[in-house]
Amino acid sequence: MSDPLFTITIDTREQKSPSFRGIPVDTEVDTVKAFDYCIKGDSEFAVERKGLDDFVNSITVSKNWEREIRKIEKAKDLFYDGAPLHYVIEGSLSDLTKKYNYDRRKITPAFTLSRARDIAWDHGVHVWFAEDKRTCADWIFRLLRRRWHMLKKENKGK
Repeated sequence: MSDPLFTITIDTREQKSPSFRGIPVDTEVDTVKAFDYCIKGDSEFAVERKGLDDFVNSITVSKNWEREIRKIEKAKDLFYDGAPLHYVIEGSLSDLTKKYNYDRRKITPAFTLSRARDIAWDHGVHVWFAEDKRTCADWIFRLLRRRWHMLKKENKGK
């Protein structure tokens, strides 16, 4: 593998992190001020990863929805002005609409999709679906690499 481009900091509370093996980054576990993954030393941008169950619970249960909105607002306060917010969901859109077990809950796929739409439209969160852990790691890397390029460009001007 080539030399790492940067180091990804994985939040200490993140329990099911995908492996970044084969991706040109180093990883470390430390506190991330908002969300789950950031570039080491950059507290103005991060990516949130959610498993499918966690995502559905976070956006469909009233008290969790309110907590999720507070988390988003905290990120907006901490991140650079205009920073895009990104959620990478470990599961496909098809899993969410067709395979997720809604029988045990009093919600429907349509309600879940409307809440996903609301989190994007009303709160500015880009929601990316990743069908497996490998794709999830790749999305996180690609989003953070975009930020890394931005930081490199800013540092050249100084």
